[in-house]
Amino acid sequence: MDTSDAVDTIAELSELGIQVPEILLPEPGIDLRTFAVVACDQFTSEPEYWDEVDSYVGPAPSALRCVLPEVYLESSDVDDRIRRAQETAARYCSEGILRSPGKGMILTQRSLPDGSIREGLVLALDLEAYDFSTGSESLIRATEKTILERLPPRVRIRMGTAIELPHIMVMIDDSENRVFSYLNSIRAQLPPVYDTELMLGGGSVSGRLLSDTDHMRALALRLRKLIDPERLREKYDTDIPLLFPVGDGNHSLAAARTYWLGLKEQGAPMDHPARYALVEVVNLHGSGMSFHPIHRLVRRVSVSELYDLLKESGFRQTDGNALDSETIRVHSAHDTSVFAPPEGSSLTVGLVDSALSSLAESRNTLSVDYVHDLESLSRWMAEGAVLIEMPAINPHDIVPTVIRDGALPRKAFSIGEARDKRYYLEARRIRNDNTFNLRAIGVE
Repeated sequence: MDTSDAVDTIAELSELGIQVPEILLPEPGIDLRTFAVVACDQFTSEPEYWDEVDSYVGPAPSALRCVLPEVYLESSDVDDRIRRAQETAARYCSEGILRSPGKGMILTQRSLPDGSIREGLVLALDLEAYDFSTGSESLIRATEKTILERLPPRVRIRMGTAIELPHIMVMIDDSENRVFSYLNSIRAQLPPVYDTELMLGGGSVSGRLLSDTDHMRALALRLRKLIDPERLREKYDTDIPLLFPVGDGNHSLAAARTYWLGLKEQGAPMDHPARYALVEVVNLHGSGMSFHPIHRLVRRVSVSELYDLLKESGFRQTDGNALDSETIRVHSAHDTSVFAPPEGSSLTVGLVDSALSSLAESRNTLSVDYVHDLESLSRWMAEGAVLIEMPAINPHDIVPTVIRDGALPRKAFSIGEARDKRYYLEARRIRNDNTFNLRAIGVE
């Protein structure tokens, strides 16, 4: 392949906010069933799940030892957990436990627990092309509101580690399926790099390395068509391109950008690897893409107090137990009630969160957690919690809403159930020879 062609292709991808990364994978012989672990922001109300993961992994090399499951974010030994994760990541690199199959992207095929197939493409995105601030018009854009208070611990983890392991999923709004139909047409030509079952009911996943310049040029062409000015005006009534709305892991991507901006401010070169973040790209309209609500688990509040709060916020209690695209169900130990939002209101999830925020201002003991399924509903009710069961969002509304109104409320939707999330498998080196003062950039 002509060198100039490769340079031109890299430039074309760069204009789309894409870098071709050097991905690290576990060395041959490592059991990927114990190495691959579900995203750290799952099962945050179920420490028993992570206890089971720990027992399953045992002493084997595992991504579990390189990340901090968020269930432990408030634990007394969180600093020790972060330090051990960072030390393990460095050791995995120095001992060759993580190795590169060569520069390229990885075309993934995930068999989900329900039997459906989700296709993805792991690549690196340029954090210079991403902006999570309110009113952003960047090429890569948050779909949910970013809570700045959530960033410092994630930045601390990133700034002290040798590698990143991605659970970030970004979407493309490709209703014509130009991108993945092409990738599927060349799948058999790509060398396989992994194929494994996933632990604890996660299904399975396989990956193939995409490194050929011609393939990447064809990929860039199809991605560019998604932000063709005529298509943007016809589909979204805008001239401002949004190519990659963030689906899962927005706060992790925001932490990566915050870290990069701090490094750049202190003189890091523009080719520093922290300028980029490893993600998986999926098609909003692809197979295996199911969008689920994220429910609110409220502790240290009485159900009557919560009912009064919802009514004060304009919700009205209704008969029946049906859950449609707007109503919510409130579950307590002794009752389940249905509430409908005020007519002509905005997204239900935003109204609920606003009501809970106002309550939290007067009740600093209030605790709100976010759960993806209702498997532990009876246990939570027995513990005195109240669960607000949210309606699902229409996936076809996501991108137009983000373009028109900006980011959705935090935790407005989830791609799949908890076990459908990304499992950590791919990694990428991040040089950590530069650090910076968190307080200096306003995140501590």
